[in-house]
Amino acid sequence: MSLTPGEFDLQLYRKDSDGNDVTVKDMSTELTENNKTLLVLSGDLSDPILNEYEFEVKQLEQHFRLFATSVVADEGSFD
Repeated sequence: MSLTPGEFDLQLYRKDSDGNDVTVKDMSTELTENNKTLLVLSGDLSDPILNEYEFEVKQLEQHFRLFATSVVADEGSFD
């Protein structure tokens, strides 16, 4: 998603087992020109951790590549 620079209020939510929206986190963030912002939500749903990363874009392309990996060992399963 691309937005014009400025401050934005965001609400992150999930669906419960009945299909109802449940708010996980409310936040405000400042989007700046020539930067990409990545939000990573982790931790327990009762006490989520939200990390915000900003990357400078020197030349805007039509797309960029994002790689992610999990370093969690010996755990049963995750959603």
